[in-house]
Amino acid sequence: MGYYIEAVSDDGSVGPDEDFHPKYQNMHSANSYNLTLKMLYYSLYQISDFLKDVIINQVKDFHKKDLKFNSDYKTDTKTWEELFYKIQNLPNIYFPNEFGKATCDVKIENGKLILQTKSAESTDLSKHKIEIMTFGDGFTRNYRMPFMKPG
Repeated sequence: MGYYIEAVSDDGSVGPDEDFHPKYQNMHSANSYNLTLKMLYYSLYQISDFLKDVIINQVKDFHKKDLKFNSDYKTDTKTWEELFYKIQNLPNIYFPNEFGKATCDVKIENGKLILQTKSAESTDLSKHKIEIMTFGDGFTRNYRMPFMKPG
């Protein structure tokens, strides 16, 4: 499943905005939720880790105090654990324009969260049933669908 930013083309058809979603092999493109959610999760932890270091260094430089990061501190982790398992269970299925882009695997080893970047790879979907559901708005007459050959 995925999403795109919608725009109206010169011929009046509605579909992916090419300024945000460049064509891929002469087809309109989109973004998958799988890639986006994994990278947002990864970025949240990368930024948090960076900010932790900045705060420790700022306190040390300006207040001359050493802060020690206490990794034993625990809060109610149920919500975070549920989020982790939801992200971990996202399938590695991406849109063709995303192949080769950075994504990540998440896992827990020895009680620590491990985030590893990797390249989004293509998946053989030949044994899967693919459905497209779209609903008109009552006004638009033509639609441009992502990853459909123009015909």
